[in-house]
Amino acid sequence: MREYEGLAGKIRENQGRADYDRMFERIQERISRRRTEMRLALAGSLVVLFLAFAGYYYYPIRQAESGGVLMSYVFEHESVDGPLLDYVFNE
Repeated sequence: MREYEGLAGKIRENQGRADYDRMFERIQERISRRRTEMRLALAGSLVVLFLAFAGYYYYPIRQAESGGVLMSYVFEHESVDGPLLDYVFNE
């Protein structure tokens, strides 16, 4: 029983010696590092979304500028005045 009380006393003594300033500093470092990581992840996702948005709207414009009609990207293998286009618009 005395050994147990001695061990419990040592544990209580060590608990009183905790360096709370150092622990707070480490917590602040982790928060700062995670904030930086989250900001980088957010910035990267915004760049990817912007590139996808720009590519989505730029592709049909390039198709129209290359001498074709704006809808040429839909009907790549069919001429513009072909039977498929007549079927779509007339029937």
